[in-house]
Amino acid sequence: MPNCELCGREDNLNNAIVENARVKICTQCTKFGKIIQETINTKNVSSFRSTFEDSEEYVTDNYNSLIKNKREKLNLTQDELAIKLKEKVSLISSIERGDIKPTLELAKKFENSLGIRMITKISQEKQIPNEKSNSSLTIGDLLKKK
Repeated sequence: MPNCELCGREDNLNNAIVENARVKICTQCTKFGKIIQETINTKNVSSFRSTFEDSEEYVTDNYNSLIKNKREKLNLTQDELAIKLKEKVSLISSIERGDIKPTLELAKKFENSLGIRMITKISQEKQIPNEKSNSSLTIGDLLKKK
């Protein structure tokens, strides 16, 4: 049975608004808020589901040396590279010095025009709980800890 988000009691819960926050509270805590009438459909699903969709992309740490070395190898000036990427020369200069880290969109532009790899993908399998367990933290628990 689910727990009240205010006091932690196991009881039939009602959706309510307490101080402009939508919470699920027991019948004894309904005096603290306004009950919202909604029907909730619950499903029996496994306690964990696996997601592979959470893949993070980030620009490698040595992006500035990769860009500068490849640009010099192709005999391009910063002006020519800026025109090719349709970006400002000052931005190219700042990125090559390491003052500014390029966004993923700009890093993809560099990858396509210079033929380098500077975006790394990390995919992690995460376990996400679907149901509340008895040890879940409630607002009441937080108040007791302070």
